[in-house]
Amino acid sequence: MKTSNTFVRLFTTTLALLGALLATPLPAATPAGAIAGKAVVAKVTGKADYVDASGNSGTVREGMTLKQGTSIITGPGASVVLDLGENGETLVVRPDSTLSLDTLLLVPTGIEKAATTRLDIKRGSMAFSVKKLSAASKYEVRTANGVAGVRGSEGIIFSTGVFQCTDGTILVTVTNRTTGVTQTYTATRGNTVNASGTNVVLTPIPPADFNRMRQEVGTATLATQQVTAPTGTAPAAVAAQVAAPFISPAK
Repeated sequence: MKTSNTFVRLFTTTLALLGALLATPLPAATPAGAIAGKAVVAKVTGKADYVDASGNSGTVREGMTLKQGTSIITGPGASVVLDLGENGETLVVRPDSTLSLDTLLLVPTGIEKAATTRLDIKRGSMAFSVKKLSAASKYEVRTANGVAGVRGSEGIIFSTGVFQCTDGTILVTVTNRTTGVTQTYTATRGNTVNASGTNVVLTPIPPADFNRMRQEVGTATLATQQVTAPTGTAPAAVAAQVAAPFISPAK
């Protein structure tokens, strides 16, 4: 009888483990011919740390290369400007923030490459400037309350689900936590989609705030241009856009 009970327990445990294994989603397959993208650190203000996909950690330093799966953590007053190259150019991890470079991939399609960029802003906020991507490319930013689809635009995104557009458009997909219904909203130049509350609210960005945000993004873009361009070759119009990071009251 004792042997029978032991067998039943073992059988039940095996079924439970098998069920958990089957319930675990398989990782997405990497497209054939895909090339790993990279994020080059163009500028660091204050102290910032990173943790890579293998669990290795350290201090973020200018000139180093970060790969997909890496998280960047900034403290008060600290920021990191990244050059994503063909994966979307300028990205800023702003003060008091945690951002994960979930996916950075490039797939040759003949004349150009299809870029897949997936970011997760877990805490704080990020600023970005993305050139127009190819039709096959994707640039997504996940927050606690919505996912942004970016294509040829710039702006600031908060982990709470606030999406501020300073140029181009940002498509924001939000799933209602009560009804489960998914809707898409568009933040156009000078406007905000705020999905941090019960209801999604669309509001204009105050002019003074808009100008500060444009200056912040312009400063970061200048830093990424200097990663690959010879000294002094960055456009003067961009070089003139220098300002301290603007923390939106919408945070």
